[in-house]
Amino acid sequence: MKKKKTMKRAILMVCILSMVMSPAAFAANAECLNGEGKFSKCMVYTKDGYLHVDYSSSKYKHLDRKIDGTKISEISKGEYARRRVGESVGLAFVNPLFLFMLFSKKKRDNFGVIYQTENEKSDSILFTTKKKYSPTIMTGLKAVSGKDIVEEVQSKKEGKSSEKK
Repeated sequence: MKKKKTMKRAILMVCILSMVMSPAAFAANAECLNGEGKFSKCMVYTKDGYLHVDYSSSKYKHLDRKIDGTKISEISKGEYARRRVGESVGLAFVNPLFLFMLFSKKKRDNFGVIYQTENEKSDSILFTTKKKYSPTIMTGLKAVSGKDIVEEVQSKKEGKSSEKK
């Protein structure tokens, strides 16, 4: 009986600590554009009025950014989707049922942030995240910068894009 009470207390303490942790604990896994024009794994989060972008690889640590929210001039968001052809064909050798993955899409959201550096020059950062992290990132970006996010909407029939606020 005493073990159950201690276990319940331990679980309750973990739950309470998880609720009062810093916002950095809710960092989103993302892929950020590096200097070579390719995407690398990074963490994106907002904390204390700043947008933090931390690259996972030590090769790109010099690209880490701590952007003051008041220096952000524009935020844009767009959607990216692609078919899972490579995964489907590769896994079809294991089990032919994996060919049904050809009908699914991998959906991600792209974010572009334009900001002013300390030298008053304009700079930007581009990162992409899974759809499930987008609402959290959008809320954090709006709170830090006070700016609305400009969304690019792709028309399926015409293939033309239009802006939506």
